[in-house]
Amino acid sequence: MNLDLEGIGVSLINKRLVEVVYLTLSKLKFEYTDSEVAQTVNLALGWIQIDNQLHEAMYPIVLQPMVQNDGNGIDVLPAIQASAIVLKDSGSYQRCAETQTIH
Repeated sequence: MNLDLEGIGVSLINKRLVEVVYLTLSKLKFEYTDSEVAQTVNLALGWIQIDNQLHEAMYPIVLQPMVQNDGNGIDVLPAIQASAIVLKDSGSYQRCAETQTIH
């Protein structure tokens, strides 16, 4: 099963209905595979950005990955990538996990 989303945006507002933070997630990929040998889950997030939406904010961008591209303007690595593999071994499970964050 594969799921690809171009992007998601989430606004956080306070009690006075003022937008405080805006979260942008782009190029989300989710892959799930179930075979006789293992179950595999892969997650990738191409871009994440958190913006401070307050009018007089000293730092309007709270979090943003450093851009790494191939020279043609194409990003070569996702901002966040995670994988998990559960091996099916005679009824007992062995777990392997990997997480990678690019700054």
